Amino acid sequence: MIHLVISSVLLISPPSANESEQVVPMASEIARQRIAKVVSDHSNATEAITTLTDIVNRCADIDLVSIAYLNLGNMYLQSIDTESEQLDKAVESFRSADRQSAHSSIRSQARFNLGHALYMKANTSSAPDLMAELTSMDDLIESIQSEIDLLIPAAGAFRSVTEVQRTNDLAIQNLERIRREIQEKRDLIESIKEQQRQEEEQRQKQQQEQQDAADKLDELAKEQQEQSEQTSQSPPQNEDENKEQQEKQEELCNETESAQEDVKNSQSETESIEERIQEARDAQKRAQEAMEEGDQQKAAEEQNNAAESLKQAAEMMQNLADQTKQENSEQESESSGKGEPSEDESNQESKSEGDPDGEPTQEQIDKIAKDLLEKERREREERQIYRAKGQPTKVEKDW
Repeated sequence: MIHLVISSVLLISPPSANESEQVVPMASEIARQRIAKVVSDHSNATEAITTLTDIVNRCADIDLVSIAYLNLGNMYLQSIDTESEQLDKAVESFRSADRQSAHSSIRSQARFNLGHALYMKANTSSAPDLMAELTSMDDLIESIQSEIDLLIPAAGAFRSVTEVQRTNDLAIQNLERIRREIQEKRDLIESIKEQQRQEEEQRQKQQQEQQDAADKLDELAKEQQEQSEQTSQSPPQNEDENKEQQEKQEELCNETESAQEDVKNSQSETESIEERIQEARDAQKRAQEAMEEGDQQKAAEEQNNAAESLKQAAEMMQNLADQTKQENSEQESESSGKGEPSEDESNQESKSEGDPDGEPTQEQIDKIAKDLLEKERREREERQIYRAKGQPTKVEKDW
């Protein structure tokens, strides 16, 4: 777990009405005595926050003020379950302690605790709420990226501890842990994007197959119509012409059967289209039988029926292809609106450390959200352990 350094806390009665109206300077000796008293009393967070706030507002001793800010941040951390906004106050308190102190021990504690507070802030999002709100992979990527953006300054804070205390092993351990977590989240984003790319390729392939099928059916419909007109207007005059006519019709039958198989093997909802193609094949079969019997009029009628069914199938397939194309265009527009992270954003971690799809299935979203829920549970347990063990400890140096 992320370790937290605990320093002194302070317990005192709230300021009087006169003190609240007019700021009266607090002597350094009084502030020092109150710090010593709070260490022995182990005051509760609410009273300590009031007292420490009074010290930072009234005491002119920068060293004591920095200690007060450090403890104030600790108290805010202990009360985050009841008041979530306390976490932001803790962050600001630790930063103030770091800025105002001239002592490396206080600054290292402030930076360490700042890293802990920022890490907790990155994990304050509720995974159950996340499961309910996510509607697309793009939303999921944005949510994970937001966590990364919060983890980067946490890593930077732990790294900055080594600038004032080079041998702080806990800070180094926490830094490496957060770096691994950031990388895991970036890998997760990349895997989601790769899945989106594969799904996009599949959609493009599907749309092309639908378009090819629509073109093929339209071509067959025209050829069948021509064959019907030829049979009706120019009946065969001899056996050879009759045989040639039957061979052309058989060829059309085979091509129609092949087109039907292609439609059936596609990953689209094509049941009604397949029915029209089957109607065309049935009419083609009847036309062949009529040709064999020498009934050219009936053969022409059935060929015309087959052409009409093929035309309807072609129109239905074209509508399906157009619909898929429109959906793909909408998804591409939505994805392009999100944009890729810039180079500056990608390099954000290293800079910060120098300073203190398409629509997914609900099953896919639930799986990732479940992992986030489990992670949130572990972090909650770690915070409970911290509060159970995090008793205030005395600052040994007499400031």
